[in-house]
Amino acid sequence: MKQSEYQYFYSDLADLLSAGITLPAALKKVLSRQQTGISKMDEIRPALHSGDIVGAFKKLALPGRDARILKAGHTGGNMVEACRNLADLYKQWDEMMGKTFFIGIWFFFTGLVACFVISVFAYISGGSRAALTALVLTTGGWTFITVHGFKNFKKLISGASAKQGSLFLRLPLFKNVFTHLQHFLLYFQWQLMYEAGLSLSEIFSNLSADFPDYSSVLELARYKTATGTDLNSLPHLKEILSARDYERLTVGEQSGKLDEVLAQLKDIHRARLEQLVENLPRILLLAFYLLLIPVVAGIVIYFWITYFSFVSSITSM
Repeated sequence: MKQSEYQYFYSDLADLLSAGITLPAALKKVLSRQQTGISKMDEIRPALHSGDIVGAFKKLALPGRDARILKAGHTGGNMVEACRNLADLYKQWDEMMGKTFFIGIWFFFTGLVACFVISVFAYISGGSRAALTALVLTTGGWTFITVHGFKNFKKLISGASAKQGSLFLRLPLFKNVFTHLQHFLLYFQWQLMYEAGLSLSEIFSNLSADFPDYSSVLELARYKTATGTDLNSLPHLKEILSARDYERLTVGEQSGKLDEVLAQLKDIHRARLEQLVENLPRILLLAFYLLLIPVVAGIVIYFWITYFSFVSSITSM
């Protein structure tokens, strides 16, 4: 199943479950619309009958994160809500992916202008051969950078895991996007599992499996909460969460409104993520101008130096 189909899969599943249809029957009906649906149903039926919800959904090639969320929803009796939340999540990602695609196209053709300007400078300084060499090198390099950047950014927006130490995430913009995306997903899953009735220890265990970059901190939290420790006694969470987020979580737990706080934090990071994607064209345009200005200035300076040298040689004759 392609990621673009996840939204409709979860939406249809939620509609059928809300109508009172059992999970196996609902899955059979949804999968029957696909060419390989019958064979898939035969594969997951034994897992469903044995109560292995995670194993059943993993056989559909769904992300492990989704399978654990659905299991929590099934355990807590809010499977319909879990499906609808996942459908909304993939709908949002599809919208961001569309925006990212058009931004990538715009960014690519804008960069080609810079490549042409550089080739003009090369022509002025070294002739047609130098201009052709510069055009081929800059265009090829720019195409590689754009395609590579688009693929990596697409992975971030789609929620795919990424390593904190990668070169791509060292860029401030993409690192910021990655951070807000991770926090949004973390609070999204935490809220669903908390509302499903899972203990903090179980929640941190599931989160640790889905956030490898945070696993050491989350595993320690799982171990401590298993012995009855509350969030207020887990200051090491500030290694992966902001101090403000951590403070709000502890206050929410003490006041009995942790579910409300999780929903608020989820919405805050989602709004920030959407804002970053919306502002991406402006940021890229600014970066383009900052890169292009020195090139244009160099061409202008070279032109005037050549011009004055030519005038000087004429007047000295």
